[in-house]
Amino acid sequence: MVSLVALSLFNVSVLLAPIKFISTLLELVPIPISARLILLWAAIINVAVSVGYERWIAQVVADVVGLFVSSQQDGRRRMKDSRVYYRAIDRD
Repeated sequence: MVSLVALSLFNVSVLLAPIKFISTLLELVPIPISARLILLWAAIINVAVSVGYERWIAQVVADVVGLFVSSQQDGRRRMKDSRVYYRAIDRD
């Protein structure tokens, strides 16, 4: 967690007010402060959407995919003693 906070603070400081040494080292192109603020807001919105997806939507998507996969595999495999046995498909 500490490393995540440190990396985030470094990224924000490089975005908003980069030190001359770091700016030269990373070969940063100077952009107006308004563009920097837009990038910062885009990053904040991206983090918020990602956290919201992970918290509320990811499990729903996983359940839907699980239902689809299990419906596709019904009748084709059997489990016995924790082993998977596949049944042959009849071809007419």
